[in-house]
Amino acid sequence: NWTNAQRKHALSGLSDSDLNVRRAAADALTTHPDPRHVSRIISALNDTNSKTPLLRHTLRIALRNQLRDEKTLSRLTKRTLKQTDRDAIADVAIAIRSPASADFLIDYLSTGTHRSQTIRRFAEHIAQHADLTALGRLPQVVKAAFANDLNQQLSILEAVETGSNQREGNTSPAIQEWGIELAEKLLLK
Repeated sequence: NWTNAQRKHALSGLSDSDLNVRRAAADALTTHPDPRHVSRIISALNDTNSKTPLLRHTLRIALRNQLRDEKTLSRLTKRTLKQTDRDAIADVAIAIRSPASADFLIDYLSTGTHRSQTIRRFAEHIAQHADLTALGRLPQVVKAAFANDLNQQLSILEAVETGSNQREGNTSPAIQEWGIELAEKLLLK
């Protein structure tokens, strides 16, 4: 367990001018998950450019480890976050195998515009880890994003099928209904 002074020291290290100190601080935070760390790690990640890949990677691991706690991720899902913060969380949520990460990703996909590859990748994760009620929301999100592109919907449905095959239990009735609806539309095309 950390003392308050040690925690504050690590958090302040995230904004140090020396990249090695910042990386060491992020590395220390990977082993000390605490909901109070999340916003500081996201801020450090958003302030780090792509020319420092090792630091970015360490910050992403630190963020992922903070979010492995279901309660922390669930609380974040309910908060209003800046889009850059939501992007950072979504980027690591796919590495967290939990219903809370799937819920976050469904909410993330339902806001904003996302590339089809991103939706496909997230949809597979959602299908594998979401509870059936949350999974039932996914077809509406995909249909809204690709209302006029049945081929993209089919591609994403295939990703959902891949994810569903990796989970134990059944898939959502909403997914089955979407598949039937999509098949009928494609046959009439």
